[in-house]
Amino acid sequence: MKKYLISFVLILFTVATLYAVDLESKKNNANQIENKKNFVIKEDISKDVYVNNSEIKLEASISGDLVLENSLVEIKSKGKIKGNIYIINSKIITSTTEIEADYSVARISGDNKGVSVKESTKEKTGVGKKSQPAFLGKIKFNFTLFLFLLLIYYLLKTQIFEQKDKFMENFVKDILIGLVFWILFPFITILLIGSVIGIPVWLIFVMFLIFGLLMGLVIISVWIGEKFYNKKNLLGFLIGYVTIILIDYVLFSLD
Repeated sequence: MKKYLISFVLILFTVATLYAVDLESKKNNANQIENKKNFVIKEDISKDVYVNNSEIKLEASISGDLVLENSLVEIKSKGKIKGNIYIINSKIITSTTEIEADYSVARISGDNKGVSVKESTKEKTGVGKKSQPAFLGKIKFNFTLFLFLLLIYYLLKTQIFEQKDKFMENFVKDILIGLVFWILFPFITILLIGSVIGIPVWLIFVMFLIFGLLMGLVIISVWIGEKFYNKKNLLGFLIGYVTIILIDYVLFSLD
């Protein structure tokens, strides 16, 4: 158990560090709008935009990401963000939705018709084509995920291969347990968050859930590499993970 906890702490620390560096990099490389009042964006912007301590109205399209810090942004009917939106002590107003957060990640989709929260953008720039920020963002996400999985592989190699050998034996049972769990998860969340004591219990529960999902992906990658390519150890894990990513990209391109 101690080894599992140490591994999980290392993963969380790595995630937090990489995410902070990535967000800071976005700020430095983006078009910067600072200390503006009633500022209107009327022309399309093809890169990321960083807005700090400002009030702006968006009447054009932003192809990259939008980073907001201590700001208010009103998205008009012609306004559109094709990348992700990073909200830091800011507020976004559309014709149908208002978002306010100390810190969150969200995405405005469609022609100012609502808000959806996603890991990456899948906006289409034309018939059958994906936007460049969405594709590059997906590559970055998969590479970052690979680093976390590789860390788990090296720290828990023995346990992973033990679980891999049991993978097919309990496959149907594990799938059914997983489905029941996901159905009950929202209700468990409501019950735990409804009390002061339940909040820390829920946070610990979610952390172990994330760790379990990551470890499960490692086990599946190792199993695919050995089952379909007859490759074991690290090479099998790498080939299995690449196979999963290729399937994901095919589905992404068809969406």
